[in-house]
Formats: sequence, C-alpha cells, structure tokens
Amino acid sequence: MNDEDKGNAKLTLTLQGREGAIGIRKNTYRVMGCPRYVSLRVSYRKNSLMLLPCESKDVMSYEAPKNFLSKQHINFRMYSQRFVQDLLRDNRLDLDSTYILTGQFLEKHRTVVFPIDTAVLMNDELCDE
Repeated sequence: MNDEDKGNAKLTLTLQGREGAIGIRKNTYRVMGCPRYVSLRVSYRKNSLMLLPCESKDVMSYEAPKNFLSKQHINFRMYSQRFVQDLLRDNRLDLDSTYILTGQFLEKHRTVVFPIDTAVLMNDELCDE
C-alpha cells in the first residue's frame, strides 16, 4: 500500500458482541504493513483501542491468518468473550450486537487507534470484508 492509499483507506475494526470477537479488516491490516503478529491494547485514558504490530512472545499477540489478504473468505478475528463484552458494557453498547469502529493510522508506531465513540451499529451480514 503506497502512502497515498494509506491516507485514503478507511480503517475499521468490528466488535462482535454475540461472538465475543474483534474483527480486523483488510485495509487496517494492510496499512500497518502486514505484520505477522498484532496486539490489541486499551487506552482507558483516551477511551480507545489500539492495534499495533508486536512479537509472538507478547502476552496479547495474535497471529495473522495465512492468505488473509489474498483470499476473500479468510477473516482475521481475535476471540475473547469477556474482553469484548466488558468493553461493550463499559461503553453502554448492546452486548448482542456488532459495531464497527473507525480508526486513524499513526505512522510513527505503525499503530491504528480506534476511539470507542466512533462505534456504529452494524448489520451482522456486513461484518467482514
């Protein structure tokens, strides 16, 4: 992805309450430089989620699926029922719904930041690209 595409790409992530999953979208993964492992962190001070590249030994590391970008039917999901439900509950969002969050790329750290207040209710059939 070139620099112009990075600036124009819509960076999104889904919170899937019923499934207890966080879905990483292809554009979001691409703009980060397609790292082998990613980690999701919470900033309570800024009420946001941060997706960043990491090493396999990091406590909260998730390995990207093989062929994630080349195969349409492959999804990148991180499962943690408790994490997702706590996050939804703390932000007064419906625990059985799916939300899409829009993020901003911080090039210096190859990190995408998703403010929780960008959460928009989404139809379940639109969860994955």
